[in-house]
Amino acid sequence: MARRRSSKSTVEPDTGAASAAARKGILVLHGPNLNLLGTREPEHYGKQTLADVDAALIEQGAAAGVEVICFQSNAEFALIDRVHAAKTEGVGFILI
Repeated sequence: MARRRSSKSTVEPDTGAASAAARKGILVLHGPNLNLLGTREPEHYGKQTLADVDAALIEQGAAAGVEVICFQSNAEFALIDRVHAAKTEGVGFILI
């Protein structure tokens, strides 16, 4: 005798990236020379500064209920140290 499939379906709770980010926050790492945005060749790169970019990211994160932490360094070791520190801070995602 063949088994019948149940007609009931279940919906799993949202465990996607958005909910994880909301629980833990996002670390945004900016690498070498990005501190010069808005000042170095603004006719080529534009006038928006890194502070402007960070403010926009933080604002968008806040609107979505997510804490955004921005960090910039010209030194690779400082970026690596920041990644390691994020592990103990409960950061859910890192954007590089």
